[in-house]
Amino acid sequence: MDKIIELAKTAGSSIPQAFVVAKSGKVDIDSLLDHLRSLALYAHLYEYSENLDPRGEVVTMIHEFGLNWSIFLVHYITAMFEQVGVSPKLEMSDRSVILSLPGK
Repeated sequence: MDKIIELAKTAGSSIPQAFVVAKSGKVDIDSLLDHLRSLALYAHLYEYSENLDPRGEVVTMIHEFGLNWSIFLVHYITAMFEQVGVSPKLEMSDRSVILSLPGK
C-alpha cells in the first residue's frame, strides 16, 4: 500500500504539470480539471462527470479497478492540486473517487 501512495504522490506532483503546460501553457485549477477529463476520455481510466453546485465543483470518477486504484487516484489528485495551492476534498470507495473543489 505504501508503494502505491508513494508512486501516486510522485506522479501527481510532476506528470500532470507537464501535460497541462504542453496543452494550455499554464497550470491552474481549470487546466488540471481538463487533465482529469483527458485521462477519462483518452486513457479510459474512469468515467468522468462534473457538476457545479452553489458550494463549488464536484467531480465523480467511476472505475472498475478496485480499491488500490481509488487509493492511487486520491493521492495522485491531492499531489496534483497541491501544485497550485489547492487542497480538494476527496472521498473514495472501491469503485469511485469524488473530488470537491470550493467555488472559484
